[in-house]
Amino acid sequence: MMLVTVEFAIRPGMETQFKTALDEAHTCVQRYDGFLGEEPCRSIFDENKFVTLFYFRDRESIEAWRRDTDHIRIQRMGKDKIFVWYKIRIAEIERQYGFNESEGSGLPTH
Repeated sequence: MMLVTVEFAIRPGMETQFKTALDEAHTCVQRYDGFLGEEPCRSIFDENKFVTLFYFRDRESIEAWRRDTDHIRIQRMGKDKIFVWYKIRIAEIERQYGFNESEGSGLPTH
């Protein structure tokens, strides 16, 4: 599984334009078979910093999304008008595990 993180800050007064661009980006990325989901987040340390996590099956899915003409247009709008700054990271997830209290501890009961 692959992870794309998009970290950014929105220019003051561009919140409505950001919401519109975000809705378009969400529709765009969902067209790709390898897209597995996304999680928008806001920093608890810096109220002006946002992060969106995009999960993909493989590198090819990310590359197809990156070349999408709608995605390119939305990125350009973000860079030219909406974002103060942004940073993108692409990483491969080697392992995933977790805990869910509602499912019990998952530990053997001897």
